[in-house]
Amino acid sequence: MKTHSVIFNLTIILGLYGCATPATSTFDYRDKPPTKVENEIVVNRAFEKVWNGLVRQLAKGYFVVNNIEKESRLINVSFSTTSPEEYIDCGRTMRTFTRGKEEAEYDYEVAADSSYKYGAGKTTDGVFSLVGYVDRDTSLEGRINIYIAPNDQITEVTVNIRYILTLSTSGQLTYVNMYGKAAQSQALPHSSDTISFNTNQPNKSQEGISCFSKGLLEAEILEMAKADEANKPL
Repeated sequence: MKTHSVIFNLTIILGLYGCATPATSTFDYRDKPPTKVENEIVVNRAFEKVWNGLVRQLAKGYFVVNNIEKESRLINVSFSTTSPEEYIDCGRTMRTFTRGKEEAEYDYEVAADSSYKYGAGKTTDGVFSLVGYVDRDTSLEGRINIYIAPNDQITEVTVNIRYILTLSTSGQLTYVNMYGKAAQSQALPHSSDTISFNTNQPNKSQEGISCFSKGLLEAEILEMAKADEANKPL
């Protein structure tokens, strides 16, 4: 009789937990057509003045000067930022999450930091609903080639940038019972992917994410080249 009682009680418990509501999600990615970036200008000043003024301003800014070759007319600098969305566009992602009466929507720029949760189905025994919580961290770095070419009393300046966007994800998977309470959690595997592209040369990743430059960084450097040498740094 005791054995039958234990089996009967266990059946009731499993029956209660077997009604856990599964969580569901939707995902929609939308990219944009790339825009043409103006990355060449003509400065109405002699080469020496443009060169000296640009080198000085780059050294005083947030750029890291890697190489200066005056004979080759080339300056190479590096940059990095934790706000990639200011400089590049990789489209937007729209997600939804539903579990019972709970609903949530997530709309974010792919190049920006974000967080969301998604439904990962149920455990094989149907006792728990699986909910994933994801944190996305983005960063951007790159190298900038600045070519300064003399042409009589004017100077031609061209800026080309190699962008490298890093997308890192981490989070946890939570087991949720029929009452919406978290029973246990485990860490999700950390992942990191990169997308590389150049000025006016957009690139689409294997996941279908398309990125291109907004032209702000190119414009900033060209403005430095146009600034009069006697003026204060930008």
